[in-house]
Amino acid sequence: MRNANAHVAQFLDPRRERLISLLVMHKYFVLSGQFAAEPSPLRLDSGFSVNAARNNWA
Repeated sequence: MRNANAHVAQFLDPRRERLISLLVMHKYFVLSGQFAAEPSPLRLDSGFSVNAARNNWA
């Protein structure tokens, strides 16, 4: 039960979920040719790592 609660807890942060959704959308636009392949324009002021999020998309 503890593992299930820990797993669900990672999805309860609205800022993190918003960031992940924007990064996914950015990657979609880059891969579909609608955006140039540049670094993401998103900035983070929290401890969440953009690179970690990008590495989990594969």
